[in-house]
Parts: sequence; C-alpha cells; structure tokens
Amino acid sequence: MLYHKVKIVRDTNTVYNRAMPSWELQVIQFVFDEGNVQPQETFEVVDRAYPSPGVEYDRLTRRYGSDAESGIPHVASVFGVGAAGLRALKAVMDEAKADEDERKQAGTLPKRRLATVPLRLAQADALLA
Repeated sequence: MLYHKVKIVRDTNTVYNRAMPSWELQVIQFVFDEGNVQPQETFEVVDRAYPSPGVEYDRLTRRYGSDAESGIPHVASVFGVGAAGLRALKAVMDEAKADEDERKQAGTLPKRRLATVPLRLAQADALLA
C-alpha cells in the first residue's frame, strides 16, 4: 500500500512528520486545518493489504474521535454518515489503489521500506569501534 508523507504543524514547537494513506490525509486536513498539514512529494510503500472500507472507517473514527460540541465523528464530517460515508471512503480508497497501480506500471513506485530492528547496546558499540 502506498503511504503519503505529511508534515503536520500544530504550533511553532510541535511538528510531526508522518506517513499515511491518502484518504487519511483528508481527515487530517479537516482536523488540523489545511494550512497546518503540508503533504510532501514523497511516498513510501508499506507491506500492508488495503483494508475494507468498513474497517478503515471504524479505525479512522476511533483514531481521530469526534467534534467536542456536536459529537459528530470527524471522519463522518469528511466522508459522510452511514452507507453514504462508506461509499465515499471506498471511492477514495479505490482511487488510491488505481494511482498505486499506475505508478507500479510506470515504474515510479519508491523502493519498499525495510523493517528496522533496534540495535542492542553491544551491537551499537561494535559499530562505533
């Protein structure tokens, strides 16, 4: 699955660099305002299958919560409520998959990210010697 790298600026001292699916980027832009979310021009491939829209809608709801005053989940504000929200999310997910397939055919996908294993202290010392 293709993840988009994003820079999120909460304030002058708090900046996050994250990688996320493109449909999650839309929720982030809603929550933090577009000016505070700066999509980068870099992508990375994550070895993860595309989830079903229902599972992803639930994950986004739990992750980003709801508006404090109205109680409406942020994901519902972006994609809609109920079956309409699931259809809208599915359409965006299908578009992301098609974009990934096009990049794969054109040979412009970034190299697969390797899993990193933390070094033990002894291994780190050996590398420094």
